Amino acid sequence: MGLIWTVQIVIYPLFDRVGRTAFAGWHEAYMRHIGYVVGPLMLVEAGTAAWLLWDSSGFRRRWCKSRCIAGSRAALRRRRTGDS
Repeated sequence: MGLIWTVQIVIYPLFDRVGRTAFAGWHEAYMRHIGYVVGPLMLVEAGTAAWLLWDSSGFRRRWCKSRCIAGSRAALRRRRTGDS
């Protein structure tokens, strides 16, 4: 999510500040520098995904089960109290 928000909040709004004539130079500089920001984030995301895929300790299964139970309880609680 951090990578997506970086693009949505920081990068896309900057397009308005760069004119057509300056865009090629700006884009070249952007491509040289953005890798230092997003590269480590992408490596962390890939590592986390690999860990979740190959987790043999059962942590992922226990965590998902606990989240499903907690979510179900919260939904039932909201239904009983009439909260939305």
